[in-house]
Amino acid sequence: MDSLKDYLEKRNIIISPNQTERILQTNYNEYNILEQIDLICNFHNRVKDGEGIYLLRLQSNIGKEMEECKVNIKRLRKMLLDIEKEGIKDAFESELLSSGHQILLKAEACVKYIGETEYIELIKRSMRSNELSLVSCENTNLWRRENYICISDTSKLCFNMVEWDCITYLSKIKRRGIHIDYGKVIESFVQKSALDKISEAYIKAMVSYPYDYMKVCSRKREGKKKWSAEEYGEKLSAAKLKDGYCLI
Repeated sequence: MDSLKDYLEKRNIIISPNQTERILQTNYNEYNILEQIDLICNFHNRVKDGEGIYLLRLQSNIGKEMEECKVNIKRLRKMLLDIEKEGIKDAFESELLSSGHQILLKAEACVKYIGETEYIELIKRSMRSNELSLVSCENTNLWRRENYICISDTSKLCFNMVEWDCITYLSKIKRRGIHIDYGKVIESFVQKSALDKISEAYIKAMVSYPYDYMKVCSRKREGKKKWSAEEYGEKLSAAKLKDGYCLI
């Protein structure tokens, strides 16, 4: 059985931790984002449906992200209900009660944007094609060298819908406050990946999900950061802005 390294090299994909050959991207614009999207699609096309791919000892994350989104919605709803029942105790809870209901509606709209039947069909397609997701698709981890694709870190490589590489990549860019035509970029990914309108709708919805806001709520609930209530409130307010506008 081929190792992961062998499997990738047969498809002109090289694991190359050598940082000196990377051309790091410092200024994002629509042109170089579209170029990276093209490279992500090229990577997917080289690795999918490969002989023996199912023998690779990789984790399957198919459906995992959506379930995490749904769980975070339930937890946010409970936090809001608890505050409404017991009253505001600090600056964090004040900010949460002020903005949380709006964020909750946004998150619910994102996970419900495509129907359950359509979502299951996306999962089935991904499983049939043995699709791989690199997860980290920025040019610090994925770049082109002549006819080769170079990857620095494959530790997050897993079986998953190809849509999630686009979602993860664009979500990071969006949270940096970079303004581009996200609809155009998503459409390019869908066309180059031979996907359909359901995938396009799914990507738009998931890029719109309030990940940063949910992350701050999770940290507060689990006590992962030793921030004061005021600091948590400020982080929550900043997260709302970082998550940005909705594409759906």
